[in-house]
Amino acid sequence: MRLRLKKELKHFKDNGCLETKRLHLEAHEEAESQNILSICAKDKETGQPVGGVTLHIEEQSCGPIALSGYWIQKNHHGKGYAIEILKSVLVFAFETLDLVCVHTKAPEHNLASQYILQKAGFVKENKETFKARRRT
Repeated sequence: MRLRLKKELKHFKDNGCLETKRLHLEAHEEAESQNILSICAKDKETGQPVGGVTLHIEEQSCGPIALSGYWIQKNHHGKGYAIEILKSVLVFAFETLDLVCVHTKAPEHNLASQYILQKAGFVKENKETFKARRRT
């Protein structure tokens, strides 16, 4: 997976495939020994970071999957950035990285985060676990 991830990072940089109306997303490989991809979202106008997503990619019997997490800077809460970032990252994860699914968690009491995950395309599996699957 490591060699493939390097190839996909090159594709990411060469094709600028994660651009939205308001955001420019940059990908970085986090660790030499692990398949961790960190994606930072920056405001196109100011260049300031607004948030990001991390994908920890693992090979499973069903195919490659990712465990993910996201963050949004507090001064950017409520502006729709989280949904915009997550939707773009899911497209990249399924169409470019060819992942089978992406898992994430949101605490049961964090209704805002649960709402964001569902709006971005994740389905609630239990109290705190969410999953997005590649559409076939």
